[in-house]
Formats: sequence, C-alpha cells, structure tokens
Amino acid sequence: SGSSAIHFYTATAGVSATTDRTPTEKMTILGSGFTGIGNTAPGTMLTVGTATTNTGNITVYGTGTTCVIGDGTGGTSCTSDIRLKDNVTDMESELSHIMALRPVIFNWKDTTRDQVENMGLIAQEVQSIYPNVVRTIYDDYLGIDYTTLVVPAIKAIQELNLNLEGISGTITPLEGSANETFVTTFFNNLKTTISTWLADATNGITDIFAKKATLDEVCLKDTNGTSCYTRTQLDTLLGGAGIAPVPTPISEPIPEPILEPEIIPEPEPTPAPISEPVPEPMPAPEPVPTPAPEPTPEPVPEITPAPEPTPTPTPEPLVETLVP
Repeated sequence: SGSSAIHFYTATAGVSATTDRTPTEKMTILGSGFTGIGNTAPGTMLTVGTATTNTGNITVYGTGTTCVIGDGTGGTSCTSDIRLKDNVTDMESELSHIMALRPVIFNWKDTTRDQVENMGLIAQEVQSIYPNVVRTIYDDYLGIDYTTLVVPAIKAIQELNLNLEGISGTITPLEGSANETFVTTFFNNLKTTISTWLADATNGITDIFAKKATLDEVCLKDTNGTSCYTRTQLDTLLGGAGIAPVPTPISEPIPEPILEPEIIPEPEPTPAPISEPVPEPMPAPEPVPTPAPEPTPEPVPEITPAPEPTPTPTPEPLVETLVP
C-alpha cells in the first residue's frame, strides 16, 4: 500500500544484528517509491543525505575518473589532476565549432513533466560536431554531457579576445593563424564597405576638403535643377570669358630608390688567447778575468847626424884681354 515502506538498518559495531535493539536506519524506500539514503523521509525519487549534514553526496566512478555530485558545497566535481592525465596538448581553434551549435528552446513531449520552456541543444546535431560529448542514455536515446562543452566554449572566448586585441593593435597576430585571418578579413571588409558607401550616389556628403580633385564632370545643383559640365565645355566657357585654362603639368613619378639589403658580416670567432711561454731564467754570466797591463816601452832617442862642412869654392883665374 501507499503507506508501506522498506527500512534498512545496520547494527551497532560489535553487536549482533539479532540482539541489537537500537540499530541505525541507513536506507528507506517509501510506498510512493521515494527512496532515501541516509534520509528516513525522502521527498523525491532519490534523496541522499539530509539538509543538516554535508555527507549527502553521490560519487560516480568510471575508467580513470571520479565525479562527486553535491559534496556539500554545491555542484559537481570530477577529477582533473595532472597526475592522472597523459598526452596533454593545447586545443586548436574552437570558435567555428561553437558557432555551428544551435541553441534551442523547447518543451518535452512527456506531458507528465512540467510543461515549461527548456533550453538546450539537440543531441543529434551536437554529435556531428562534438561526438565525444554525446552518450546513449537508455533505449538508444541520446544525451549530452553539457559539462564537457564548457571547455571548447572557454577556448572560443579566448579566440574572440585575441581577435579584438588584433583589431585594436594590442597584439600582432601569429602568421597563418586563425586570428590573423580574422583581422585581415575584417579590415578588407571595412575598406570595401567604406569604398562602396562613398561610391553610392544616394549618400550625400555635405563638405569635402581637398587640395585637388580630378573629375570627369562638374555638376552644379540648385532649386532649378542640375547642370553638369565636361572639361571641353568648361574650357569653352572660360575661353569666352577671356580666361585661358592652365593645363596642369603631368609630373613624372619619382622612382623610389631600391635599398640594397645591408649585409651584416658574421662576427669572426674570437680566437682563444695563446699563452706565451715563460722564458727560462738566463744563467748568470761567468766573470771574465781582467788581463794584466802590458809594460809601456821606453822611447829610444833618435841620433841627430852631424852637419857636413860646407866646401869653400875655388876662385876662377882672371884672364886679361889685351886690346891692340
């Protein structure tokens, strides 16, 4: 009957279950089908623990992982310790995958359930994008592990932030990255949009400030209408007024100098210092004996020869000459 119930008790430690008069109730199944574990008056199909304790949690074990539901602090916690993980790599771009998901609002077909609007995803659609978060629950019905979807959503938010920083110039996108593609596409589209808008005749521009304007026609408009003139017509009008148009000389483009790349010589390797050999000490020179001075020879006096006597000249005889 609805009032019947099944109660499960445990005996006090060290006391036989047949003799224990004060066993402790651990589990209760009411006639309504409500089941309580650690709760003697469950109010739902499954109640674990009581509101006055923090032991009411459900621990689910799986291959390599453990999840605890409602551990007293709220929420669900699953093991995520680095010591339990292997082959850890960074996720690739997830923004396009997240954008491919279709959030929906729906009602359950089961009329016994509360007919309120629910929000979620369609498992079959998610399966084609993230097959690892879709599971078979029962009778081939599919379910979604929404908790796992938080991780690619975080990655997508990071990518959006990089895109904004790339547009603002806060960072320089990596070459070939999805971030670089986004920034390039953004500015190309912006340029095209502005060019298209300026080329649209329906967009009236009040004032234009420019040093020079090159036009095919000059059109003037007032309340009576619009008049357009070509260059030939303006030259004719100005010529009739005595004003000769001054042709604008065509300036030849100045070629930009081609800068040759500066060749930076590679630094020569610094030679290892060569240690000079330490000279061996020179032996002390042996003393040279001083030779004894030779005796100075005494000078020999020169003999002065005696002067020869001067001969007395012989007088010549006188010859007398007789004059007749």
